[in-house]
Amino acid sequence: MPFKVQPTVLADIPILVDIYLAAFRTNAFGGAVFPDTPAVRQWWTAALSHELSHQKGAAFYNLVEYAAGTDTPTFSGNDEQRQTGGPTIVAFAKWLRPMEGVDPQDAVEIPTDLPPECDGELFARYFPELSRRHKMCMGTRAHWYLELLATHPSHQRRGAASQLVNHVLVENSANARFDAYLEASPEGH
Repeated sequence: MPFKVQPTVLADIPILVDIYLAAFRTNAFGGAVFPDTPAVRQWWTAALSHELSHQKGAAFYNLVEYAAGTDTPTFSGNDEQRQTGGPTIVAFAKWLRPMEGVDPQDAVEIPTDLPPECDGELFARYFPELSRRHKMCMGTRAHWYLELLATHPSHQRRGAASQLVNHVLVENSANARFDAYLEASPEGH
């Protein structure tokens, strides 16, 4: 089935939480820091909703599955997607746009209000290290930052992540003047 990139809207957030938790469930870090519990789901829903609505420079995109040879999205996604009647979102990306004169790390919101089920100690050791490495590689120059990328396990290894990356970095030639930075899990979700 073909896929199309579409901007994320607030109504998509619960589906993105499903995708994130499914994608990182088998990742030792992801499962420890963010176990799939109701409190963690609620936390992710609130965090992504806030970032989509208020975070400076944030750009969220979904990859939606379409019926072959049509402009009609499929509607056979996971339970959440079937319940809401929404199209099948198979992956999503959260980018931070290049901002001249702004340290990209200043735009990243590192939460401090994790649910008790989360491994806050591991989180507190890991994320500052990611920030340090990001700053070491990119300094303060303006660049695209792929802060979050997740593909539902049933669609992994089918080019979903590449399509979301290419949408920003390849298909829009105006973006070519900027470098890009991303981190990846060993599994490459």
